[in-house]
Amino acid sequence: AVLLPLLETLGEALPALESAAERNPGDITLPLWIGKLSWRAADLGRALDAYRRAAQMDSGYPGVLEGLAAAQKATGDTAAAIATLQQIASLDTSGSGRERVAGALGVLLYEQERYAEAIPHLREKLRSAPDVPVLYRLLGLCYIRMEDYAAVMSEVKPALDRAVAAYPAVP
Repeated sequence: AVLLPLLETLGEALPALESAAERNPGDITLPLWIGKLSWRAADLGRALDAYRRAAQMDSGYPGVLEGLAAAQKATGDTAAAIATLQQIASLDTSGSGRERVAGALGVLLYEQERYAEAIPHLREKLRSAPDVPVLYRLLGLCYIRMEDYAAVMSEVKPALDRAVAAYPAVP
């Protein structure tokens, strides 16, 4: 991975990283780099394989499960992506910001326009991450897409008001 900045093109970087991964099978950073660069090159199959290898090595390593879920979703394996997101959601939620949102199964369900299914997962995620503004937004949008405006006012607005009072420094 040290040679990565020296390589001029993505076409050179991926084979070099794959060669390094063969020589260093215990280095989890190598399949992660392969996954990231393959993703950028729109080589989703290669990205999925790399994230699977990394997950077999250490699924708790930062970014492994998130990358795997994104690759699963992008390759059309929604069921596997949901299972991976459920695994993420069951892990520690002590992170901050985006890391805590990544584990929200409700986010994936919202993106798939499965609003009624997303709502309970967003509510659950809000219990462990009440200071993450995007979760309130998504919960409100789910109700709006379902045309349940009363729920926005009776559920989302009071929860958001409580969060604003409890976390005044969070925008």
